[in-house]
Amino acid sequence: MLANVNDLLEKRLLEEVGEYASTGGRKAKSIGINKSYCHAMGLLITANHIEMVLVNLGDEIVKKDRIRLKFTAELSYCTEVAQKVETFLADEPAKETLLGIGIAIPGIIDQKERIVLKSHALGIENYSLRFLEQAVGMPVYFENDANAAMLAEKKQKYPNAIYLSLNHTLGGAFCIDGKLYRGQNQKAGEFGHMILVPGGKKCYCGKSGCADAYCAASVLTEDNRQSLDAFMENLESGDKKVLQIWNEYLDHLAVLISIYGWHMIWISYWGAMSEVYSQII
Repeated sequence: MLANVNDLLEKRLLEEVGEYASTGGRKAKSIGINKSYCHAMGLLITANHIEMVLVNLGDEIVKKDRIRLKFTAELSYCTEVAQKVETFLADEPAKETLLGIGIAIPGIIDQKERIVLKSHALGIENYSLRFLEQAVGMPVYFENDANAAMLAEKKQKYPNAIYLSLNHTLGGAFCIDGKLYRGQNQKAGEFGHMILVPGGKKCYCGKSGCADAYCAASVLTEDNRQSLDAFMENLESGDKKVLQIWNEYLDHLAVLISIYGWHMIWISYWGAMSEVYSQII
């Protein structure tokens, strides 16, 4: 055991972080993980911005930045993103210990083929991510933005959880027994187009009454005609029209969450039944 600890100390994966109080002899050393041993970078792509974050081995944020950059399907966008990443990491010692970058994108991702199958937020279909991967020039892991957010949560503390993403469009993710549940075609958490109000508002997908038309943040921002901060300021000022919109939004959100919960139970049930069935056969 001691030989293993010494080996990890020599490799700098472990380090001395302090001393214990003496009980009469020499003070015992306290050994912990060297948080700066390696780092990882995260990049979130949205329609109008990119957000970058650098984290260490202790899940601590070392650096973060948010830059306005409008998404386009042109190759020049990939080059510009790569330049922003390079600038973000410039003069950063952690660059030498960087394992790779995780890129979160609002849309349905085919990770094997490196393709965005569809993204309403970005206005693309069957969009290849290989150009972006080549431009960045480091190991890349692509993930749906809601799935990425779910993976970032403390799954040891909350092994069974639902993540609901209330951005300009509606997204979500499931975590069951500490593992991300993707479902068929990577759509397990795509609840934006469940019918929440039969015969209701027209959704951008062409159907009527979708959850996205009632619970996305765009409902509050009037499709980005005003900022969410401005909406909240008007709400705090007591604007009656804004208060009515807010209350209706919360009512629809409550219904969506209750439906979401039942889907979680249903998936857990069938997951357990599948496990039992596989053992029987």
